[in-house]
Amino acid sequence: MKKKWKYCLAIIVTILAASCKIVENTIGKPIMEVFAIPVSNQDLMQLQISLHHYRQLSNKWPNNVEDLIEANKKDSIEVGFSKFHVLHWKPIGDSLRVAYTLHYEESDTIPYKYLSGVFYGLPKIDTAFFSHIQIKGERKDGTMRFESKAYGNKRKKSK
Repeated sequence: MKKKWKYCLAIIVTILAASCKIVENTIGKPIMEVFAIPVSNQDLMQLQISLHHYRQLSNKWPNNVEDLIEANKKDSIEVGFSKFHVLHWKPIGDSLRVAYTLHYEESDTIPYKYLSGVFYGLPKIDTAFFSHIQIKGERKDGTMRFESKAYGNKRKKSK
């Protein structure tokens, strides 16, 4: 009888621990998440330009990555995230949720398996990049190499 109670207690504790982890992972998440950082600032700006070019033409965000690439090809605009592996793409009202990962081969200059980040806010041409970026780098052995936060410098609209 004691063994049954131990098993029940172990199951209850496991369920509670798992639910706490789920809640912890969802608290304070931004509406728009972008995982990974661009290869350069130029790539991020190019992504913004291609997104806004599409929105100006069709008055909506693209439904998927293929739509954006196809529309920009017609106008010879290079899509800024061509170097990224896109995981998720979903327009939500005026927002756009994009999740992607940038993979690197580990080398002396870039000792990371991949870099990931969270971008807050919408990509806007009148602001410099995104308002907040949280970046994490992970080595191939799974250890965290660095964690840093950066705040985008807002640029005023030109009159």
